[in-house]
Amino acid sequence: MHVAVVFAALLVLIPGGARAASDPGDRLARFGELARSYAGALEAGDRVLPQLFAVVDDEILDSLRSGGPFASVPFIQERLDAFRDTWGGAAFHVLRVPGSGERAPLITVAVLTVTGAEPIGSLRVYGGTSRDASLLASATHEGALSVYPWPTTRDGAAQFLASWLGVASGRAARPLRLELWRRSHAGPVARSWSLAADDGPHVSELAVNRQRLMIRHEVRYPGWKTGCDGQTEYQDTYQPAPVSAIPVLTNRKVFEGWHRELQVSVTRFFSALSAGDQTTLAELVPDRALRARLPRGLVAEPACEQRAPGAPATAVVAATEPLPPGTPRPWSLSWTRGPRGWRLSHAAPVLQ
Repeated sequence: MHVAVVFAALLVLIPGGARAASDPGDRLARFGELARSYAGALEAGDRVLPQLFAVVDDEILDSLRSGGPFASVPFIQERLDAFRDTWGGAAFHVLRVPGSGERAPLITVAVLTVTGAEPIGSLRVYGGTSRDASLLASATHEGALSVYPWPTTRDGAAQFLASWLGVASGRAARPLRLELWRRSHAGPVARSWSLAADDGPHVSELAVNRQRLMIRHEVRYPGWKTGCDGQTEYQDTYQPAPVSAIPVLTNRKVFEGWHRELQVSVTRFFSALSAGDQTTLAELVPDRALRARLPRGLVAEPACEQRAPGAPATAVVAATEPLPPGTPRPWSLSWTRGPRGWRLSHAAPVLQ
């Protein structure tokens, strides 16, 4: 007998309103009560969310245990839409992730989505039909949750990718967590690959199809600053490995590589200036007279670098010189890129 597997993903943000169902003993009413509790006491979220998940678990398991048309994707979707109607901000989505061989298709259910503040996504995995249906696995992380089909392994184990995207930063980059989930013919549902640690890469673009994963993301390096345009980014392309179908990095494009190259020189410059390293300063500041004018206490400012239109080989870096009684004097440092890399070509205090 074939065994069906259902994957459910719950995504919860700070909710809006909720309205009660008529029967307090009804599952929909219970869901509405919990939603109101969550909306009215945000500090109780850690306690209320598992209860919300459990109510949805019961609804899905009832459908699976009933079998036949009641375990179908359209029927489950319709039942979950009733929860959406009970909690005005909720939205539900059901999709199949097919395996190969004798195992029946997988079903992935994005259960609950609410627009608002920082999201939390819970991936919940169900297996079986009729009386043996049960919750097999779950994973909960910060971020808006999405699920994508992914190729099966060579031996036919079904797989899917789950992504959690967090709240956008100043440049609309969002922290990402990406996981590959698998169910083999003989084993349980388990996470087989993960891209990100808890803080994750910050992405500006994510695209997934059945044979390719593309992520464009920030690159953190000395001198990187939050919210600045023109900083270095990678566009990474992953494809499934031949046997395991685990995503493997196959191509990397570098965008705005000049900024990281500039910051390598800038970081070395400020370190050498502070340490009195004349050898490194002579390399990075070829003009001897300019070197002599540089104050030893000059420090970098967390301001965005500036490049004049039509002059990509020049950049201006902000710095300050500490002066008594504690009022710093701003400096402008002009850098020029030549055959040997970025070199300081001009530096002067900024008139105030």
